[in-house]
Amino acid sequence: MNPVTELQEAVKTIVGKEVFEAVSKLTDAQWRQLEDIRALKTPELSLEQALARYLEAIKADYRKWSNTENMNDYDRVNSVRGKMTKEFEEGLTIEEGQVYLKVITTRSGSSRSVHSFIVKEDGPKFKRGDILKAASWKAPAKNQARGNIFGEYRVRWTGAEYLR
Repeated sequence: MNPVTELQEAVKTIVGKEVFEAVSKLTDAQWRQLEDIRALKTPELSLEQALARYLEAIKADYRKWSNTENMNDYDRVNSVRGKMTKEFEEGLTIEEGQVYLKVITTRSGSSRSVHSFIVKEDGPKFKRGDILKAASWKAPAKNQARGNIFGEYRVRWTGAEYLR
């Protein structure tokens, strides 16, 4: 059996033969209608909600990297790793510019660096919410978006990653 046939058989087992056969007969127009219906049922996040989700993803990655995600409350407050995690999370801020929102990390009270830039409004090359890597303190790298805060993205505490 070839890989495609194996995959089809696996899908039939999961969703059932009748559902699989019905779905496999859909036309392109019907698939577009289904996508339109799905889009209507998916509530759009506000910019504030999407930014909060983005910042939380950055913080969660730092907790994972620093191995503090499973610490008890005492260690989270008193250990060096716990204190560094708290400092990182409290130092993650956003500054608003004319075109971009700048996500900034602050360490040791004064050491600041740009984590990423978020596009505020649709433009000729980028859409609202696109995540751009920092090229410098004042400007993003404009080669390619690293994702979009309203949709799919991969982010680390060190910066946004390319989508694969």
